[in-house]
Amino acid sequence: ALRSLTRDFRDPVVWCILAVFARGIVELIVFVLSDQDLVKHDFDEGGAENELAYIYTRLGTPVTAPDAARLHQPQNYLGRIIASIVTCGIYTLFWLYDVMRDGNEHYETNWVWEDSLAQAVQMGEPA
Repeated sequence: ALRSLTRDFRDPVVWCILAVFARGIVELIVFVLSDQDLVKHDFDEGGAENELAYIYTRLGTPVTAPDAARLHQPQNYLGRIIASIVTCGIYTLFWLYDVMRDGNEHYETNWVWEDSLAQAVQMGEPA
């Protein structure tokens, strides 16, 4: 599943050109697509982490399963678009902040689990 996500290529040059000519609309589209990508990535990554935890536990090196509650849920796109239109684009500044924060929180959350996996692998290695 994660490998198939690598084929979902979003060329940044195309989006930059579109942003120059249709700034507001393109930003909203990019925000929605970025969130959808994060949702797909997070669910696929959670599945892979769960499988790895199961495999390592079966091999005798217990690894805690990832927390299913941490999976990123899709945002209310229609509500955010309406809020952006009603506020004449001011809400898009908060939405941009939220998009950046979501991505950063995703990596910070995964670092904890990946560190526990790395420690389990190191403990399972013969001295």
